[in-house]
Amino acid sequence: MKTRCLNPRSLFSLVLGTILVLSLGLFVALPNLSQHPDACHAKPEIDLEKHTNGQDADIAPGPQVLIGQTVTWEYIVTNRGNVILKDIVVTDDILGTIGTVDSLAPGATATLTATGTATAGQYVNIAKVIGKYCCMCFCDTDLSHYYGIDLCLDIEKHTNGVDADTPTGPEIFVGDTVTWEYIVTNYSDVTLSNVVVTDDILGEIDTIDSLAPSESVTLTATGIAQSGQHSNIGTVQAKYLEQTITDSDPSHYFGVGSTELSLDIEKHTNGVDADTPTGTTVLVDDTVTWEYIVTNYSNVTLSDIVVTDDILGEIGNIDSLAPGESITLTANGTAIAGQYENLGTATAEYLDQTITDSDPSHYFGVASTELALDIEKHTNGVDADTITGPIVLVGDTVTWDYFITNTSPVTLSDILVTDDILGEIGGIDSLAPGESTTLTTTGIAQVGQHSNTGTAQVEYLGQIVTDSDSSHYFGVDNQGPANGDDGDDGLDDDGQDDQTDEGDGEDEGKNTDSEGESDNEDSDVLPGESKDDSEDFPLWAWIGIGIAVALIGLVAIGLATRRA
Repeated sequence: MKTRCLNPRSLFSLVLGTILVLSLGLFVALPNLSQHPDACHAKPEIDLEKHTNGQDADIAPGPQVLIGQTVTWEYIVTNRGNVILKDIVVTDDILGTIGTVDSLAPGATATLTATGTATAGQYVNIAKVIGKYCCMCFCDTDLSHYYGIDLCLDIEKHTNGVDADTPTGPEIFVGDTVTWEYIVTNYSDVTLSNVVVTDDILGEIDTIDSLAPSESVTLTATGIAQSGQHSNIGTVQAKYLEQTITDSDPSHYFGVGSTELSLDIEKHTNGVDADTPTGTTVLVDDTVTWEYIVTNYSNVTLSDIVVTDDILGEIGNIDSLAPGESITLTANGTAIAGQYENLGTATAEYLDQTITDSDPSHYFGVASTELALDIEKHTNGVDADTITGPIVLVGDTVTWDYFITNTSPVTLSDILVTDDILGEIGGIDSLAPGESTTLTTTGIAQVGQHSNTGTAQVEYLGQIVTDSDSSHYFGVDNQGPANGDDGDDGLDDDGQDDQTDEGDGEDEGKNTDSEGESDNEDSDVLPGESKDDSEDFPLWAWIGIGIAVALIGLVAIGLATRRA
């Protein structure tokens, strides 16, 4: 191994360079030393203390500050050296530059401040100070903390287990026990103490000694249910950092008396509230429609109402029915003959109590063949269905009676009675089964054979029910033969053949008046005319003459035929 020796020239150059550097340093330092004669004994030192809301919170969590409140930071700068420090600058890693101090003598202190708004959770910021002495910088740092807390206290009030913030709340029978629960929860970041729970109606409920964050405690109170709508408010209150924390919650119930529960059903048949027989009348095989009108007359809502029929079975269910509300269910069937009845029932349960109501309805099934109406028409008291009917002197009053009878099994209404000659006779408002009534009208007898027909008619369930009956009379001239002989058709007033009457021995072709004189001497007077009352030629004589002429003609024709 070879050893290299330092060249004398190189050694000289090294020594010379060292002397020059030291000389230059002395040249620069000597003027400053002249200004600071004690520089050789200088001990510069600077100190910074940062406080948060008056606390030197170097370690977490620091003071507790409510979120949103003001936070005040103090930056306390102290010159702990023995020389004056200049151009001092204080900064914060979060807030930036806090301020400056031009000069600070040994042992002197300067305080700078800054403020901010507290935020949630743990907070830390670091302060820094820099001071100068003889072109040299001296620094110090300090950190500080606070904890931003959120205060939140909650109360939930329940009535009989229901969080009934709004009316009506649970429905409770009057006189039953009401149980209120006050559920208090601490949603703050800190433990709360001496938490007081009150009720605006019941007064103080109780005090909770301590409630940790997120912890809940339930207090209870009881009372007796009163009638009607009730409301009371639970309130919780505590203090923390001189701040009051509170919360309230209402709760409701509705007191119901058992006598206030009422459910009503009205059953209609074809639109008629037919509670009693016979009810409405329906034609057999027509459709019957039943309506079940259900009304809640309670002061509470009823649920799950079941509607049934004793004949048809279950009609339907009603999910909910508010106080005073009505709902109509319907069912259909086919009408049968005779009296029919079925019973509708509505049932509900409320607080273990059954509420029910029933209503019957009826109809009467009638076959169209059973609908019948009878009219009998009489003339002057005679049921003169056939000619000639009673004999009436011309000009006398004729009285017609119309006997109408309802032979249906149902009541008929608005029956109209007419006459084919006289027109409308009258109306009958109502006629029960088997009931009869009589209408009467009059007229003046006319000569000869007369017939008119009376008709009774009514409409029932779209069916026309009608009947007719004819009646007759024979009008004779008041100058006809005495003793009631009409001289017209060989009949007397009773409609009997004149030849059968006693005392009819007179010649048919003649008639004597009351003075025994023959009417034939008035042969020049036409039928129906007269010169005076004693000279009228009777109508029956003209009829007799006509018949004789006709017989003579027939005989003549017979003889002529035989000869031929």
